[in-house]
Amino acid sequence: MVSAETLVERRIAELGVWLAEQGVSACEERAHLDRGSRERLYWNYGYFVGLQDALKVLTARGATLH
Repeated sequence: MVSAETLVERRIAELGVWLAEQGVSACEERAHLDRGSRERLYWNYGYFVGLQDALKVLTARGATLH
């Protein structure tokens, strides 16, 4: 059985590769910080979905948090 931590780490690695392939650096692009911007909406929605996914992984696998 794969641990919840390993599953989350894999997803982070996959997204890191995908983001690098897009040629846009979130660290350099700061539009997601602008109040009312579409980028901020998408960033926060992505974060929201990511937290939901992480919670599913943690609860579905019976993971223990330390």
